[in-house]
Amino acid sequence: MRNKKSVQALLFWLIKVIIAAILAFFVVNIFCIFYYNIPLRQSLENDLTDYKWKANAYQSRLTEGYGHGHIDSYGYNNDQSLTEEKQPDVLIVGSSHMEGFQVSQKKNMAYSLNTLLEVDNLSTYSIGISGHTLLTNFSNIDNILKSKLPQYIVFETENVSFDPDSITQVINNDFPHIGGSERFEALSQIPYLRLLYLQLQNLEASHVTPSSIDTEHSKKTGSDISPLLESLSYKCQSAKATPIIFYHPHLSIDDEGNVQPLTQQDALKAFSTACQNADIVFIDMTDSFISEYEHNRTLPHGFMNTEIGTGHLNATGHRLCAEEVFKSIHEIERIKK
Repeated sequence: MRNKKSVQALLFWLIKVIIAAILAFFVVNIFCIFYYNIPLRQSLENDLTDYKWKANAYQSRLTEGYGHGHIDSYGYNNDQSLTEEKQPDVLIVGSSHMEGFQVSQKKNMAYSLNTLLEVDNLSTYSIGISGHTLLTNFSNIDNILKSKLPQYIVFETENVSFDPDSITQVINNDFPHIGGSERFEALSQIPYLRLLYLQLQNLEASHVTPSSIDTEHSKKTGSDISPLLESLSYKCQSAKATPIIFYHPHLSIDDEGNVQPLTQQDALKAFSTACQNADIVFIDMTDSFISEYEHNRTLPHGFMNTEIGTGHLNATGHRLCAEEVFKSIHEIERIKK
């Protein structure tokens, strides 16, 4: 009899534990809907990008900065979607910096640039998306030019030195495609599991020490990328599109409050020269970023809920990039007239 009561008590305790766990899991998922809620990915083949987000889905995150809003009808993070009648005059192509999940949609670069370019009667659209480096986007340029007919294609990069083997892969149309896992996509419909996956990624990244690239390799990279830039320029100009590349460096502050760009100057010079030789507009954000810090003590990267000066572009960084790109496009438009 005593054993029977003990078993009943144990079962009752297990039931309470299970119910408590289910309720806790439910509460955590409700919290994650606001704290870290990204849409489901849709893998693509021979398209503008290697993947995009589920159209019209809601997204929000508090893990780095704070941004929220709905993905547009094409699967990208824009305040306004495209229409069949109105294609963009300026197409922004970039990584998670241009995706801009860390800031509100009305403070990202695409929105800011679109507002500035109203004076030239030009519209802006962004297909920036996580993981799409400059080389990834170069590998998709044929698909971009087939699908969209913008007057300007603006490429974003935070690097000016690239692995020569990766450059060769792009030239040979053999650059790795960003794939996806169907199993993970199924699990990622649960908000908490998405957050757990992000934490595991961050933990893995924290154990990786970036390898330094010496000066000789930087110089070599500049010459290696020249054929790729020349090919990009030829394809864009054949489609009557002006290619623009802008580079946004991270800044460091020393103990005396002086700010310096974390840039390999030899690599920057080589890349800038390669762009000039290929007739590609190159914008270096270094001076703009330093000026902003010296006047307003504001850095273009980082957030109050992470670390100032690191990570993604913040609202100030997006604004500054939009202003510099606007200056270049506005000047080109002025010359046309």
